[in-house]
This record gives sequence, C-alpha cells and structure tokens, in this order.
Amino acid sequence: MKSSSFSSTETQKITLNEGKKYDVQVVYYDIYGYTTSCSTVSEYTRPDYTKITSLSPNPSSPTTKLDLCWEYPSTFPTSGNGAGIMIFYTSDNNNIQYATYDDWWNVGHTFNGSQRKYANVLHSGNLVPGTCYYVYAVSYVGNMPQASTVTSGKSTNTYYDENYDEYWETNSIKYCYTKPNSVTNLTATVNSGTSVSLSWTNPTSGNKNGYNIYKKDLTNGNSSWTKCSDVGANMATYTVTGLTAGHKYSFCVRSYVKDLVKNNGTQIESADTTVTATTRPNAPTNVRVSNPSTNNLTVSWTKPSENYDGVVLLYSTSNSISGATLGQSSTGTFQSVSASDTLVAGTKYYIWAVSYIGSKPTSVSQIINNPMTVNYGSSISYYTKPVAKVDVSYFTYTKDTPYISFSWRCPSGNYTDFRIYKKQSGGSYVLMGSYGKSASSSLSYAGFTAGSSWQFKIVTACRLDGDTYVEAEGGAVVYVTF
Repeated sequence: MKSSSFSSTETQKITLNEGKKYDVQVVYYDIYGYTTSCSTVSEYTRPDYTKITSLSPNPSSPTTKLDLCWEYPSTFPTSGNGAGIMIFYTSDNNNIQYATYDDWWNVGHTFNGSQRKYANVLHSGNLVPGTCYYVYAVSYVGNMPQASTVTSGKSTNTYYDENYDEYWETNSIKYCYTKPNSVTNLTATVNSGTSVSLSWTNPTSGNKNGYNIYKKDLTNGNSSWTKCSDVGANMATYTVTGLTAGHKYSFCVRSYVKDLVKNNGTQIESADTTVTATTRPNAPTNVRVSNPSTNNLTVSWTKPSENYDGVVLLYSTSNSISGATLGQSSTGTFQSVSASDTLVAGTKYYIWAVSYIGSKPTSVSQIINNPMTVNYGSSISYYTKPVAKVDVSYFTYTKDTPYISFSWRCPSGNYTDFRIYKKQSGGSYVLMGSYGKSASSSLSYAGFTAGSSWQFKIVTACRLDGDTYVEAEGGAVVYVTF
C-alpha cells in the first residue's frame, strides 16, 4: 500500500495503529518514473498504555507483598509473538526497581472472558511493612527489553512506553501502602468496673506512626469496633475508661501509618491484635439479716446494678474476710448463710455478700486472689438467737407496794444481756429494762398499785449496735398480785 511520495529527503509521518509491526519500504525513482533503488525496514509502532485497575496488599502477606490487577491494551496484537508488560516499583518515586513481567502470548490474551489479568507480583516478600510503593506497568511489543533500558530509550525491534509517569498522572491507582506490622503480646488488666489497662509489644521492623485502640462490648452483643483513642509510635500501654461494670469486652490494637500522599488524615492499619476482658461487677447493696434462728441467718440484699452472675455469702466470727467460711450462693436476692444450719447460738457473725462474674468461687482464696472477678462492700454483723434461758425456779421476787424486787441465777451459754418485761392481763409486754450480762442479778422497780395483777418475764438476748437485740425464744415468767 502506497502511503505517500516526496521529492526530497525529509521526515514523513504515516498514520498507523498502535503496537503493530510494520514493514516500511522506501522506493527511489527518477524523473521518468523508473525505480532506481529501494529499502525496507521493519518496525513496531508504540503500544498503548496498560491500565492498572487495582493495587492492594496481598491477603496472605499484607505487610510485605502487593497484588496487582491490570487490563491489557486493546491494541495488543491478536496474532504473532512479542508483547507484554513489565512491572516496576519504587518506594521513593525515584529509585525504580524491576519486579516481574507478563508475556502476553505465553499466558493468552483473555482471562475470564475479558482482557483482564490478575498478577501475583511484588511477592518476593521483601517489601517494607507500612511503606508507600508506586507501581508502574510498562507495555511493550517485540522483544522484551532489558529492565535497565526501560527509562533510557529503546532496544532493537522493541518499543515501549517510557513515559509511564505521564500515565500515572492521569489515573487514580498510583500507589499502595503495605500494611504495618501488628503489635504482639497484647494483655488486658482489669482495674475496676469501668477501667481496663492494655499493654503490648511494639513491632520492631517496618514503619508505623502510632496505634489505634478499639473496644467491642460483647455482653451487649456489639459486632463492630468503637475507637477509644490513638497513641504515639513509642507508646505500649493505654487505659480504657468509661466501661460498664460486669461486661465482657474485646479490645483491639492496630498499628497505623499515615497516608502522606493523600495527606487528608487517611490511615493504613495493620491486622487486628485482640484480647478479651470482663470488668469487675458492682457489689450488692442494702445487705441485711432477717429471721435469725439459733443456728442460721437469712441474708437479703439489693441486686448489683449492671451485669453479674450470682452472689455468694461469706461469714466469720471475726471481721476479717481472710478467715471467713464460704457460705451459700444465690442468683436471687436472699439466702441463708449456712446450708446445714451449723452456726452457733448466741454468736455474733460478720457477713459479706460477694457478687461474682463468670464461674462461682469455690473457696475464699479464689475471692481474695481474684479481686477483679468479684465485688463486695463492708461486712454487716448479726447475732444468732441465744438458747440460754433463766430457770423460772431461780427467777424470784419480793414485793412491798409500790415496789417489787427480782433476783435470778445467770444461765450458762452465749448471750450479752437480760431483758425484763411486764404486762397486765389482755395487754402486751412492755420493756422495763435491758441489763448487761455482767450486771447485778437483783433489781428493784416501783410504781405498782395495790390490788393490781402483773406478769413479769426475763429473757436472755444478744445486743447489736444501738438498741437492737436478738432475743432468745421464751423466757422465765412469774405472776404477781400487789
């Protein structure tokens, strides 16, 4: 096909297709139209750009490898040999390194029905974690050039796109960060019902600008992370506050690097490093004793606010939890202290209502040694009922209106006081007085009138703080008419 003719030595432009090999013949002829000589040269036209469609960290090795997906030029030859792309990369946009190549005809020019090719490139594993890499795809036709010649010219019978920088300036996919290395040895220490301290070991290789800390409330069924804060690259601890008592949390720490290309606050984060912890439960409140008996005490309380799994009771005759005995447990709001009614009559007991999260404690040492899984307030104290009684045969009196005097023999057993009551027929007992165990066993009263009839009763009792007493059942009763 004749393209054009000219009459002198000059440069002639011919419109051809991209990336094709052409035989160009130049025929010289004289003024009479006779051919004097001819020459033929074979040459490729320059190929079209290779379109990179995605660049991302490799799923299996995101810190040291990148994956590249591209689309071959539509003008690549449909027959023959000698076409492909070469992949180059750099971390500073200056020192460009050769990665790999893809021969168009060795792999075939269709993939999954389109001109797209997924390349496992930059997979040598020698990329630096947390680093920005620019990746270039250079198309060529003819023989694949030497990598060292790509940016300096063309090799024999080969044309390629040495202006790849221009292509990258007009396309969105220009660079990709490898993910930074993750932190290791993440631990969580529960401080209270609202606070957990995290600590970790920083990565020793690669780049990082800091660490993002996240939380997830598993008790509430949260499935997404909530960011708590971020700390600098030299930090290795953080305390999370504002948590809910008795809730199980998952905590996550991610290394990050800033995207300095976009420079808009975008971060590239590492894979998750996680740990779980359950905050300390709140303690039961309003702990109190009701219906004391001679060998047991029934304790009730107000449930802890927020989450907990149960309440276990401890009891002791001294106000020290270290020497206490593990009592019964409940998920409700009341329970008797002893399962076998083994408390001693007339004895003062100190009681703790201990909330727990997780497994129920099976020993007092577990409660002492795992303080962040349990919680309790100050002890309360209460007496079991005394069983000691004044023998009625030894509860005697003398009267001399308006006076009456009593005497009695002190019984053995556990109690702290005597209490003397009076009442008339059809009435209720009225307390006349309370007296310590060590007080005189002979007392006198006045105010009685001639002809009046009374009942007098003396009982043993145990005195709590203030004017509260736990009295023995019954008592010695005498009947007197003045």
